[in-house]
Amino acid sequence: MLEKALLVQRVTCTEVGSIASIRLRKSMMRVLGGLGDWQGVRSQGEIIQAALRDDTDRLADALENNPEWAMALVRTGEVAAGIQLLLEALAAIDEPEGIDHYAGAELRGLLAIAEMESGRTEQALATFRKALPTLLDADFGSAGRPGQAERTYRLQSILEAYLTLLASLRETPITQRAGIDPVTEMFETVAVMDGGRVRSALGASARRAAASDPRLADLVRREQDAEQEIDITLSAFLSLPNLDPRRNELKQRMAKLEAARTSINAEINASFPDFSSLTRSARPSITEVRARLKPGQALLTYHVTENQTYLWGLSVCPGS
Repeated sequence: MLEKALLVQRVTCTEVGSIASIRLRKSMMRVLGGLGDWQGVRSQGEIIQAALRDDTDRLADALENNPEWAMALVRTGEVAAGIQLLLEALAAIDEPEGIDHYAGAELRGLLAIAEMESGRTEQALATFRKALPTLLDADFGSAGRPGQAERTYRLQSILEAYLTLLASLRETPITQRAGIDPVTEMFETVAVMDGGRVRSALGASARRAAASDPRLADLVRREQDAEQEIDITLSAFLSLPNLDPRRNELKQRMAKLEAARTSINAEINASFPDFSSLTRSARPSITEVRARLKPGQALLTYHVTENQTYLWGLSVCPGS
């Protein structure tokens, strides 16, 4: 679609430096970055540079706070220039009254990747660890939100780079100085990355146990029903035109369902804290998982990247 739009602009002789053209090329950079085509990102950036070489303000607006451009420089050999852009972007958002916590954490994650590329391993580890708490705790909301695909790709790239770094630092003084166990840290990171697969496995075990408690079983069933109704209502809401009056009615219904689910969750949290901690832990630890396994049970989880496959097997046996 973006390529067709660029073709239309060329056919209609739209100026390369026009607002519409620059906006379209910035969108193309985000898409190409999401595909990992860093040379393509760089090509689009260089076209913008050439078109705006006499308009420094617009050039700065287009590229200076552009994470795809910074990472394209890093990935195509200009690591120092990319690091400088990322540091400047961080400085720009870390001003008082203007802090965007997620944006800052994302920039730090990208900076950590750049530091890895430059060979500054220990600094990269420290930068990753500063960024990750915010990145892993973020609520990403609807998958259809603007820019969500690019944001998700950047997060995955950051976390997979962190896994690569941790794997390379096993049993080294660097992780010992940082006070972390790479294997444990990798497991807990993957538990977040893979859509809650570990949490889902633990939750399934917990729900089977909940069947023996009628009150808890009823609360769990009511929460699941509310969640299903919310999904159905949201789908209906999104299918309607923006000006359709039925959207207001569906919006009010979603608010009531969310309030009901929140109330049910509060009751579960208050009355059954063990169940709640087991099924809702965002980043379950190895210790927590083992504590929930029974003799004879084991949990296997894995994560596959472009270059590596990671596998963990946990049981209650000592030394496993």
